[in-house]
Amino acid sequence: MRPDFSLVSPNSANGWNASANFKASPWVGFVTDFSAFYPSFSYGPGSSVSGKTYNLLFGPQVSVPLGHFSPFGRFLIGFTHVTPQDGNENFKSNNALSLGAGGGVDYYVKPRIAIRGQVDWLYARLTPIGGGDPGVNYVRNRSVARISTGVVFRF
Repeated sequence: MRPDFSLVSPNSANGWNASANFKASPWVGFVTDFSAFYPSFSYGPGSSVSGKTYNLLFGPQVSVPLGHFSPFGRFLIGFTHVTPQDGNENFKSNNALSLGAGGGVDYYVKPRIAIRGQVDWLYARLTPIGGGDPGVNYVRNRSVARISTGVVFRF
């Protein structure tokens, strides 16, 4: 994820992403998307901070099966929770309504197994204690890009 919701790291955060798509038709499904990110940042020798960010999102996904490829797009709405590891509370509330939109492509290597690449935009309105630095866009808007790759299993 680039940058990071938790205000720990202005650069990026690594983590995991898992989702399930419940198909209503070959083209349209309902997605449940879970993700967690674990940012850390070092200010110098012996001085670092870390945090945890959890996202739970739901929404429609449209897929277009084209042979071995299946491009998709989706819109998600849900919940974000942020926890700083250093014990300092950065936000008035560590919970926020979240929005997401994005898409990607699945490449089927076997009928029930695919390789996925996706990019999502995520937004959470977490209010920092003190309001944050109004000159820093990622503090005001909490808008991040999430890039994910992985394996898809079809049942």
